[in-house]
Amino acid sequence: IKGILGAGKAIGKSAVGQAAGKVKTTFNDRLEDVREMWETSQSPIIYKLSAAWDMVSSETEVGIAVRELRRLDPNFSIDDWKQDVVENMLRPFLEAFLRGDGRALNQYCGEAVYNRLNQEIRQRKADGQVLDPHVMEIENDELLAVQLDDSGGGTPTILIQFMAQQVNCVRNREGEIVEGGEDQIRANYYVLAFQRHYDEDTAVLRWVIADFLLVGAFPYL
Repeated sequence: IKGILGAGKAIGKSAVGQAAGKVKTTFNDRLEDVREMWETSQSPIIYKLSAAWDMVSSETEVGIAVRELRRLDPNFSIDDWKQDVVENMLRPFLEAFLRGDGRALNQYCGEAVYNRLNQEIRQRKADGQVLDPHVMEIENDELLAVQLDDSGGGTPTILIQFMAQQVNCVRNREGEIVEGGEDQIRANYYVLAFQRHYDEDTAVLRWVIADFLLVGAFPYL
């Protein structure tokens, strides 16, 4: 997806680009940092999707991907799917990660991203860091990209970008604030990659988070 933030048109249309109206001082420098994060990402999913952005952003490609998804679910609607994800999945997923609840996190994630996030949680606990777990609002959600599986044997990958209003407050084991504050609200921009996996325990297809990135964090104005 690195081409998305590297192209002026895409930046202007994205939520990150629209945030420029709120962040009045050092936005350009921060956007460069976000752009660099994309360009240096080692995630195989993100890297693969970045190379394919120009192709998958077309209406035709999205239509092909939706038809592929409807082979197994004739009633699939990408708009209904996005609404369901935004309303029922984003907030509980983020809050589970912020409070360090690995068991709750597992129900939303694919194996690889779960292992990565769970490792971050373990490191946080080892360092004695406690994050404020409250997500105040989910805003600026966008369907960012859809990519077909090149091998023809897997499910399409769907990317969603969104902004979460969060309290930037980190405490130590004693409950003392070591970073931020209870009244410090930040606008955190994320991109999540979703894939459909077969759950052997329940014998159903379910959507899981295949990748997760924080791409920008700004004071909420």
